[in-house]
Amino acid sequence: MPSWIWERLSDETRPVVLYGTGNGADRILDVLGARGVAVSGIFASDGFVRKRTFRGYEVESYGSVVKRLGDDIVILVAFGTSRPDVIKNIIAMSGRHTVLVPDLPVAGENVWCRGFYEKNRESIRGARELLSDEASRNLFDSVLEYRAGGELGPLFENLSAEDDIWRELLRPETYLRAADIGAYNGDTAVDLFRRAPGIEKITAVEPDEKNFSSLCVTSGIYGCITPVRAAAWDRREVLTFSRDGGRGAGRRKPGDRRTSEVIGLPLDQILDGASVDYVKIDAEGSEGRVLAGAAKTVSEFRPDLRIASYHRPEDVFTLPALINEICPGYGFYLRRTPCVPCWDLDLIAIYRG
Repeated sequence: MPSWIWERLSDETRPVVLYGTGNGADRILDVLGARGVAVSGIFASDGFVRKRTFRGYEVESYGSVVKRLGDDIVILVAFGTSRPDVIKNIIAMSGRHTVLVPDLPVAGENVWCRGFYEKNRESIRGARELLSDEASRNLFDSVLEYRAGGELGPLFENLSAEDDIWRELLRPETYLRAADIGAYNGDTAVDLFRRAPGIEKITAVEPDEKNFSSLCVTSGIYGCITPVRAAAWDRREVLTFSRDGGRGAGRRKPGDRRTSEVIGLPLDQILDGASVDYVKIDAEGSEGRVLAGAAKTVSEFRPDLRIASYHRPEDVFTLPALINEICPGYGFYLRRTPCVPCWDLDLIAIYRG
């Protein structure tokens, strides 16, 4: 393991600056503040600077920060992106400065640090042993190395192209019925429709009101998509959601003012006994509860599963263990497409018997 990023930052004597504002920067500032680490500035990409402040800091341009502090600074990337041009720019910065990308969860309060790793060491080791191929184990190791040190290098190791994931692991030619949990505006359901020539029905579940409206438009174009406004959950329960309408929309967080209520339902209840061949779950940190509410469906029909495994630090080791408990016999694979930070990490489970 490299040096642990939060310990390294606690000992840092050079100026530490944040690149980006928003939820990611909030979390980084909170963690640094709890460890007594001062921040010397915050900058944004040129198109997002404007005249504004963030958490009491004037939001500067990259050029103004370098002019003020010099080249010998530590830049912490505080946002997520899969855009090649933005990633290229971050890599270019790393040739001039020390650039780190702290791994902070999209959901929950846990932070990947030495204490968290030591506490969960055996569970982490057990999850690695469940993985079915060398590519998955190599990616698992890269993820752990990145999360410990925050270095850019491991973020770009053992990546896959989306088409390769479908060709090598998933079996769209066999899919007749599917469930898309966290369907957003229907984009992943449309992608499945285009890849699965025999698909008859995609049950697309989306809790956010704005996203659901777009999903309904998509379903009007693609008749096999059946939209359901609900949150897949582990029991029937009324939930309160943020109404920001973006991909990160999820359950209400402290301070949220724009919220709406939506029914939470187990996938077993949503499907009402219908079979499925493929289930995609991207539930902004609720993946474990979605799986618990889909236990009967998974154990009875043994569908191929593709599950986002990066929203909570523990997802990478708790989700495969949960599936193995629900239905032994699955093979487990990790795959990841290019992104900063370590998002777009998917657990793929294929029943092998």
